[in-house]
Amino acid sequence: MKAAIRTGETATPPATHAVLMEIRLAVEHAVTRVLDESESIEEASPRIIRAICETLGWACGARWQPEGDDQALRCAGAWGVPGPGIEAFLEATRSIQSGALPRRTWFERRPLWILDVTREPSFRRAADAAKAGLRSAFAFPIKLGAQVIGVMEFFSRTPSCSTA
Repeated sequence: MKAAIRTGETATPPATHAVLMEIRLAVEHAVTRVLDESESIEEASPRIIRAICETLGWACGARWQPEGDDQALRCAGAWGVPGPGIEAFLEATRSIQSGALPRRTWFERRPLWILDVTREPSFRRAADAAKAGLRSAFAFPIKLGAQVIGVMEFFSRTPSCSTA
């Protein structure tokens, strides 16, 4: 069975919308603070990933950017909660070039979700994700004006599709 990759907005009840807005503000505040305290994106990246993961309750994340002559997307930083399989999953993430979700996010220039990475045929890290207990993935493009300059990718242990 192929896993669903979701895009777009969904309607949310007003009470849920208020909670989502609080979460968005908390993430925005945490990321802004990290950026203010950092000298470069390389320094800020793992701290931003950690702040987003801790605020949203996600297990791990990575930042992807184009590198080399071929400008292929490569992992430029990662962070994860301590736990079984997480470091091995992050090592797999650091060792691959152009993961499927970051690549699609880069080309489509919009956020994408995978409800269950262990069932997504194009997700090459599915076995490592399963060993780490990871299920959902979310990625969004990092933009400088209209130009996409990178991708942030996050993973959760519970199947979910963000509306945030």
